[in-house]
Parts: sequence; C-alpha cells; structure tokens
Amino acid sequence: MDKKLIETIINNYFNNNKNVLDFYIPLVQKKIKTLKEANSIAGTLSKTSKMPCRSYGITAKACQTGTAMKQLNQDKLHITCTHDIQIALKDGKLIPTCALCYCDDRGNYNYPSVMSSLHKRLESITNPLWTEALVYMIEHERTKGYEYFRWHDSGDIQSLDHIEQIIVACICTPLVAHWLPTLEAGTHIAQFVQKYGSIDRIRNLCVRASTPFINSRSMPNKKLGVQASVVIADDRTFRKEMTTFMNDNICTAKLHTGEDKGKCGACRKCWDKNIDVIKYPLKLSGHILGVEGLILK
Repeated sequence: MDKKLIETIINNYFNNNKNVLDFYIPLVQKKIKTLKEANSIAGTLSKTSKMPCRSYGITAKACQTGTAMKQLNQDKLHITCTHDIQIALKDGKLIPTCALCYCDDRGNYNYPSVMSSLHKRLESITNPLWTEALVYMIEHERTKGYEYFRWHDSGDIQSLDHIEQIIVACICTPLVAHWLPTLEAGTHIAQFVQKYGSIDRIRNLCVRASTPFINSRSMPNKKLGVQASVVIADDRTFRKEMTTFMNDNICTAKLHTGEDKGKCGACRKCWDKNIDVIKYPLKLSGHILGVEGLILK
C-alpha cells in the first residue's frame, strides 16, 4: 500500500473523519479479488489448533528483541532444556522468555514446509499489496465465522512501516477483534505512538507488551496504550497467582483437561483491553514448571 495512503487512513481514523474513512476503507477491501490472489501476495493464514481464530506469523528468526534475548541466554545462562530452567529459577536468575522459544524450530514449526511458509511471509511484508491481501484474507475468514484474529503466532513487528500496515489492516476489518502480542512495545510501537497517538485508540485491537523475562514485572503502558502479558513459572508465584487471579487473568488453556486441553475454549481474554495483564503458566513437555519440580500435570 502506498505510504501516503497508509498515513491518510490512520490520521483520519485518529481524527474520527468518518466520511473520509467511508471512502477509503471500501477501496482497500475491494482491491484484491480472490483468495488465490491474496495468498500469492502474502502467503496463507495460520490455522493454530489451540485458538478460536486464524493468525498470521513470520519466522521467529527475524525477531529483533527476541533474538537479543536468545543471545543473552546463549552468552550468560546456557539454558537448553526444562531442567536448566528449574535450576535457574532456584538460583533466582532472570530467564529470558525466549530462551526456549516454542516456535524456534520446535514442534510443528520444525517442519520444512512450515519454515518455508514463515520465511515467505516475512519477505511478503514489503509487497505493495500486502495490506490489501491481509484485509481480504481476514474478511474472508470472518464470513466463515472467525471474528477474532491473532497477529504473530510466530515472529514480531519488524519496523514502523510494518506496524502501520498492520494498523490499517485492523482499521479495514472493523468487525474483527485483533490481538497483537509483541516484545517491540518500546521500539516500533513507541515510534507509532509518537507519530499518531496512543495505539489504544484502535478500537478493535489489543496490543500486549510481552514481558521479556519469566516471572518479571509485567509492563502495561497507558501512555502507549498497550496491555501486557507475562510468563510465570515459579512454584510459589504460580500458586499465589492461581489463588488471586484465576477468575480473571490467568491463561486457562494450560490448565484445561479433556477436549479443551491446551485450547482457548470459550476464553477470549487475550483480546480484552479491560484486562491489563494476562499470565501464562510456563508449560513445557506437557507439564507446568515450578521451582520444586513439575507441580501440575
């Protein structure tokens, strides 16, 4: 999408110029004519089994803050398995959330076809029709009943230009609720806010600043307009959080059993701007980790 058009749409959205938006949004929505055309431009959407929606991911190899966190682990901590995490927790060390990234050549992300698709999607974000292609695909899925969308089940924001395109895609799909987790709140999100204003003004988008270290203080930021999330693994912290927050902001996907095991089920709290912090229990190899061992199965 033309840079000037991107800025025009965002500025008029922030200024509540409905007449201008009513002119431009249909043009964006109708630019791409077929799903095949959209897929050829931006790749396909991900069908993540856990979630009640489609998502769009790029390779985690391109994560900027995430890569720095992985490098910190390699240089200082040398965490390679769940046992290493338990030892580090006992020693009171700060553990990068990305130390054992779930989409870094693990699970389904290790298949050559998946890795190839993630790289192709990364390359596609510079395509001048990328935004229009995403709008078409998201709207296409909405007509099939998918009214929620997650950005980046793998990967993260690459630049100010990238987040601007994502924002336009959200604006042009107003009947879909969007969730964007990111480690780039202090970089590209901050650049966006400096240019336009609080990102919280995008009514159908919830941006969550991912906390870079396990068990660390979460960082919702009202000035930027972002909510937050944090991974918890400490046995003592976990039990306290379970008691205090179980009914409003612990991710229950890790706690479900039966058919809903590992799935969102009816929960949509990650998309809810009224919840400042979502807490994700660290779960590896099918168990939730704690300082003294595997505390839940």
